[in-house]
Amino acid sequence: MRNTDLQAIDEQLYQWAKWSNQHCYGLGFRKNTNEQRIKSMEFNGAAIKSNRDQSIFLPDSIMKIEHTILSMRNIKQQDVIKIKYLSSGTDQDRVTELAVFWGEPFNISSFRRLLECGLYWLDGCLISNN
Repeated sequence: MRNTDLQAIDEQLYQWAKWSNQHCYGLGFRKNTNEQRIKSMEFNGAAIKSNRDQSIFLPDSIMKIEHTILSMRNIKQQDVIKIKYLSSGTDQDRVTELAVFWGEPFNISSFRRLLECGLYWLDGCLISNN
């Protein structure tokens, strides 16, 4: 992260994604590609998949991030944050996947602008809720 103002939220989102990948996608289900995950939109939350057979304990820090992401009104910012932190690959790969999912042209500079705006918004919400 080049912007030092956003290092704290960046680290929180990496922890959120790490927890999610360990607890939500490692429950015996086959891992999908990023595109399959986005297309299926099996998310009940920002990162938490529905699992009716098992209850998943969410640490407070993960629950705060999850709730804050879900409260974002700008769905494109929400999608950019989800794909940035929950998927592997390059930003250009993510841009391509989002362009296909949204059905409209999308470029790397727009991706980075939406990401930065979303990170500032999340950071502000999380600071004001503490």
